[in-house]
Amino acid sequence: MRPIILAAILAVALPATADETKLALTIDIDGASAGRGQIIATLFDSEAEYMKIPVGEQSAPVSLKGQAQIVFEGLSPGDYAVSIVHDADGDGELDTGLFGIPTEKVGFSNNARGRMGPAPWSKAKVVVTAETPNIRISLRKAKRK
Repeated sequence: MRPIILAAILAVALPATADETKLALTIDIDGASAGRGQIIATLFDSEAEYMKIPVGEQSAPVSLKGQAQIVFEGLSPGDYAVSIVHDADGDGELDTGLFGIPTEKVGFSNNARGRMGPAPWSKAKVVVTAETPNIRISLRKAKRK
C-alpha cells in the first residue's frame, strides 16, 4: 500500500514543480534594415560557455519597420545572455570584414557593448525570473577601434 501512496504523491507533486521552473524570455529587437533578412538570436546560460556553447538559437524575419521578436521558452530561473545578429543577406551567418569585424549589425542583452569583440558576460547578463519583463535589444554596427 505504501508504494501506491508514494506514487500518487509524486504524480501530483512533480508536474506542479516542473511547470513552476519553465520560464520564457521575450526579446524585442529594433534597428535592423527594414524588411531585409532575418534576426538570429543566440542564448547562453553561463559565463564559461558565453559566445562558445549556446543553449538555444532562434531566428525571425525582420519586419518592414526593422523590428523582430524572439521568445526563448522552457527556461529555468537563472542568468542568461543573448547575442543578436541581423543577418541582412539571409545566409545564416555573421558577415565580417577586415580583421573579423562584423559588417552586419549586432546586439547584446542589456544593450551591452564590447571593445574589440563581443560584450562581456558581466554586462550582457540578464537574470531570468517569473517577473522578468520583455527585454529590448537595439542593433548597432560594430565599433572599429
